Amino acid sequence: MSPGITAKLNSMAENNSRVVCPWRRCLRITSYGLLLFTGMSCAIPGENDERSRLEGEGARFQMPHDKRELPPLEEEATEADVLYYAFNSNAMLEAAYFEWKMAIERVPQMASLDDPRFTYGYLFSKEMMSSWDRTTLGISQMVPFPGKLETAGKVALQEAMAAGMRFENTKFMLQADVLMAWYELVYIDTAMGIAQENLTLHQDFAESLRTMLATGMAGQAEVSMAEADLAMADNDLKMRQAERPPALAKLNALLSRPPKTSLRPQVENKPRALPERDDEVLALAAERNKELQAMAAEVQGREHALELARKAYLPDFELSFNIVGSMERMFEGMLTLPLQLRRIRAGIEEAGAGVRAAQAMLRARKDDIAANVILQLSMARDSARQAALFKDTLIPRVEEIVSATRQSYSTGGASFMDVVEARRSLLAFREGRAYQEMIRDSATAELEALCALDFGRLGDVK
Repeated sequence: MSPGITAKLNSMAENNSRVVCPWRRCLRITSYGLLLFTGMSCAIPGENDERSRLEGEGARFQMPHDKRELPPLEEEATEADVLYYAFNSNAMLEAAYFEWKMAIERVPQMASLDDPRFTYGYLFSKEMMSSWDRTTLGISQMVPFPGKLETAGKVALQEAMAAGMRFENTKFMLQADVLMAWYELVYIDTAMGIAQENLTLHQDFAESLRTMLATGMAGQAEVSMAEADLAMADNDLKMRQAERPPALAKLNALLSRPPKTSLRPQVENKPRALPERDDEVLALAAERNKELQAMAAEVQGREHALELARKAYLPDFELSFNIVGSMERMFEGMLTLPLQLRRIRAGIEEAGAGVRAAQAMLRARKDDIAANVILQLSMARDSARQAALFKDTLIPRVEEIVSATRQSYSTGGASFMDVVEARRSLLAFREGRAYQEMIRDSATAELEALCALDFGRLGDVK
């Protein structure tokens, strides 16, 4: 208590000793009690830092979604535009933020004393007594054994830190989900364009055969086969067109937008980077994965909970001060005896089991994430290899075949059917390349989420 406050209270006490005023005395006693009890709340180290992190992330979520000013998102947008919009609009990310906020607000609740109790009593008696002397006023406070409140606050703080890490993990998983939905939409648009080219090719071929049939240069069987191929090509295009609305709806759902809101991806022909060494990616995931960090914080929180359970053997106190009119002033202290040993031991065993369970879950999740890293690395590297094969070898070779077949057709050395088959092979290889690029980029995005890092910024963390 500061010297100024002490001097003021001493001055009040001196004045009250000269003039007997029961209510002033009561006010003085209450003031002393409240100052004492309020000063016994615990400040938990690290709470302010966690609150600063929370405030730094919370600006975008202060307004409700329907009143929030969201960044503009044009119909023709890049993946960077879509990601920025998702981080400001996604409902699951907002929910994770407020789960974090709920958790941090539990810290002062767990680390504070219970409210003091104020009691009032009035004696109905035939004795000749003043109203004040018939009155009993009291104030009391439960005080846990020193260290219990701080430990309880540490438990709550670790839970809040875990919630903060899960918020970060939600951001990275949202990034991966948005990018994978984005790449799927890019692939579908590419496949639709290829399917349209294939349909046009078969339309030209069927029309050519019909003309040849009229002049007797082709048979009905050839025309019928061409028309069947044309119907299949038309069906392929319609299948691709049917795939786009659900893919668009999935991406819009991640953006918290109506499912049919139009969006046409603007593709950047730069593949996402991937570290050269697999052990480097595994080390990054083990060190930086936000879910693992959250689970590690939960383990530490359960260790604090075990410490708190062991402190149940220590007694708690209740301090009280009572005033009975002008006749009595009484200070009392009560002790809570921890005699329910079976209950205390059970609480310790429960807390210890919670620690072991959290440790085992953390170990299991580490193993799962390592296996997922290997899976995504395998998919990313193999699809990158296949995409390069299509791009650098197969497509150029088939383009040469198409060109040679056209020249041969113009001189009568090849049939129109040969030209069609060569073009069809080229279109199939182009679609195969687009599909492998989608798998490669999606797997890389998943790896970035597991490592909590944009691989393009890998040098920044070394």
